[in-house]
Amino acid sequence: MNVTENEKLISQAQMDAMIEGHADYLCSYRVDLSGDECLCGTSKIPEAFIATNGISATELFDIAADRVPGEKERQIYMDCIDRYNLLNAFNSGQKSVSLNHNYDMGGRQMLLTTTINMYKNPLTGNIEGLMYLFDMSHQYVEKKIQSLLIGRQFESIALIKVHTGKFSLMSQFLYLPENMSPATLHEVDYVPYVRSVASKFIATEETELYMYNSSLAHLVEKLKDDDAYYFTVTSVDDNGEKKYKKFSYYYIDDKKDTIVSTMEDITGVIERDSLTGLFNRRGFVREAEKYVRDSANSGISYALLFINIKNFKAINEMYSIDGGDMILRAAATRLKESFLRPMVLARSEADHFLCLVDSRNIDYDKLGKILHTKFSIDGKVIELHGLCGIYMVKDSELDINRMCDRAKMAKDHVEDIHIKPYAIYEPSMVEAYMEKALSVSSVNNAIDNKEFKVYYQPVFDVNTEKIVSAEALVRWKNPELGFISPDKFIPALEETGLVSKLDMYVFTETHAFIKKRIEAGKFIVPVSTNLSWMDFYDTDMIETMISDLKQTSHPHGYIRFEVTETSYAGMAEKNHSVLENFRNMGAHILIDDFGSGYSSFSTVTDYNFDLLKLDMGFVRKIGKNSKIGSVIHSIIDMAHHMDIKVIAEGAETKEQVDFLRRHGCDYIQGYYYSKPLSMEEFGEMLDKQQN
Repeated sequence: MNVTENEKLISQAQMDAMIEGHADYLCSYRVDLSGDECLCGTSKIPEAFIATNGISATELFDIAADRVPGEKERQIYMDCIDRYNLLNAFNSGQKSVSLNHNYDMGGRQMLLTTTINMYKNPLTGNIEGLMYLFDMSHQYVEKKIQSLLIGRQFESIALIKVHTGKFSLMSQFLYLPENMSPATLHEVDYVPYVRSVASKFIATEETELYMYNSSLAHLVEKLKDDDAYYFTVTSVDDNGEKKYKKFSYYYIDDKKDTIVSTMEDITGVIERDSLTGLFNRRGFVREAEKYVRDSANSGISYALLFINIKNFKAINEMYSIDGGDMILRAAATRLKESFLRPMVLARSEADHFLCLVDSRNIDYDKLGKILHTKFSIDGKVIELHGLCGIYMVKDSELDINRMCDRAKMAKDHVEDIHIKPYAIYEPSMVEAYMEKALSVSSVNNAIDNKEFKVYYQPVFDVNTEKIVSAEALVRWKNPELGFISPDKFIPALEETGLVSKLDMYVFTETHAFIKKRIEAGKFIVPVSTNLSWMDFYDTDMIETMISDLKQTSHPHGYIRFEVTETSYAGMAEKNHSVLENFRNMGAHILIDDFGSGYSSFSTVTDYNFDLLKLDMGFVRKIGKNSKIGSVIHSIIDMAHHMDIKVIAEGAETKEQVDFLRRHGCDYIQGYYYSKPLSMEEFGEMLDKQQN
C-alpha cells in the first residue's frame, strides 16, 4: 500500500489525539509492535519519562522493566509486557493488557498501572499499541481507581481498611449478598461480607478455602513479604454454571493499612488455547457437556469429531515453529468457518482438534475436501492431510472424555487417507484396536515373558537439582514390533479391563527394585506407580497390594501411588477408603494431572493428598500465555496452604524450569533433567548421586 506523507500525518495526529484523550495518564507511548519501533511518547512528569528517539519497542519495554523494583515483580512485568506476548494476545482476540506494579520515579516509588491498548493501523496494516502509565498511589486511588480499572481487566474493585476491618466498594460488584446494595457497601464490616459471599456465590466444596484465603489475618500475613497475593476459586452463577474467579490483593501505599481487592474471571484463560483462541480440551469438555446434556430437549443429534494433521512434526521441522503455528491458526479458522458449523471447537493439543457438530451438517464429500487442503508458506505450497474420527452421540450420559477417546479410536481406523480420510466409531473397533495393540501375545503372556519393562523418570528438587523421587513408567518391548508406545496399548487395556493386571505388575517390579537396593545398602528414593480408576474395583489386586504393604520394611513414604484427577473423580466414595488404607500403611498418595479436570479445587479438598502433580498442559503454555503465571502461582500457593508439595511434569526447557522456580514450584519432572531411564540406568544415576 502506497501511503502519502499527508496520510501519515493525519494518522499520526489521530493517534496523538487518542493518547491525549486519556487525561489521567502520567506517561504515554505509541509503539509499532509488528515493526518493533517506538513511534512517540509524552509525559506529565519528567522523572517518569523514557526518551523514545531511535529506540525500539522492545528497548522501551526493557527500560520500563528496569524501573520496576524487586526481581520477582520485575520478571512478572517482563512476562506480561513483552512484544511477542502482546502480538499473540492480539491475534487471540485480546485488545488490551493491563498490569499493576511498583515503579521507581527517580528514587520515589509509586504504585502504577501499565495498560497497552492494541489495534491494527488502517494505513500500514501493522499491529500498534498505545501504552499508558497511570498513577495508583494512595492519594489518587479513592478518586480514580474505578475509572482506571473497571472495564479493562477486573470485574470488581474494593478497598479493605486493615485497622478498622471495614470494606468499601469501588465498583459494581457482581456478587452482592442479600440486603446489600452498592450504596450500603461504602463502609461495612469485612468479615460478615466475606461470609455472605462464601455461602451464596462460591462453590460449596470451596467455601472453606475461600474463607481461609480471604480472611484479613491471612491477607496481612501473605502481604508481609510479598507485593501481591492472589488465589483462585470456583464460583457458581445463576444458571448453576461454574466459573473460575481470581481474587487479588495488594497494599496501595507504604503504610500498609489499605488493601486493594480485585476480582477477575479467568475461565477463559484456563479453558482457552492461547495460539488459536479456540477452547482447549478442558473448555471443550465443559461446553460440550451443556449441549449434549440438553440433546433430548433440543432434538439435535450430535456428532463428535477428532481431527489431527498427519506428519505435522515434519512441517515444524521444515518451516519452523512459527510456520507451524501459522498453519494451526489457519486450520482453526477453516474449521470454524466450514460447513460443519461447529457448536464447540477446540484445539486439544498439538495438531489435534475436537468438534461438536449437529450430525445433519456432516457432508462426507465436503469433509474429505476440507481434510485435504493446501497452505502457502514463504511462497511454497504445502499439502496437508487430515485424519478424522467420528463418534455419533447416542448416549448423553456417556462422559465427554470417553466420547473423545472413541472418536480418536475411530481416527486410528482410517484405512486410506486419500480415498476416505475419516472413519465412524463402531463398538467392534475396541476389539480390533486391542488386537492391533496386543499384536502377537496376550497381556498375560507378555507379563509372564517380561515383555513389559519398567522405566523410571527421576524427579528433581528445584533448588538443589538433586533426585528426590521418581515415577515408574511402563514400556512394552514386543519381540516382533519392538517398543510399543503406552498411548497405543493403555487405552485398549482400559477398554477391556486388563489395565489392572499391568498396574499390579508395575507395582510388584517397583517394590522389588526398592527392596533390592535397600538390602544392598544402596541409595534409593521414593518411587510412585500409577493407579487407574479401574484398579479400585479389582478386589484381589487391592488385597494383594495391602498385604505387600503390611509386610514391607521400606521407610515411610518410599512407596507412592499416583491417581489422576479424572480417575479420582470417577471413583466411588467407598473406594476413597482404599487410599486411606494405603496411607495408614506408610504409602504416600499423589494427585496427578492436577488442573486437567474442571473440578480441580474441589478434588484436592476432598482428600488429604501428600503431593500434587501439576498438569503438563500448564507447563507447555509457559512463554506462550502471559497469564499462565497467575494460574500456576495460584495452584502452587493453594497447595502450600494445605501443606502439599508440588511437582511440575513435562518441563523440557530452561525457560520453563526458571519460570517454575520463580513461582515457587518444589519439584520438577521432565526431559530437561532426564528422560525415563531403564532400571539399570536409573540405578547408575542414583549411585552417582550417592557418591
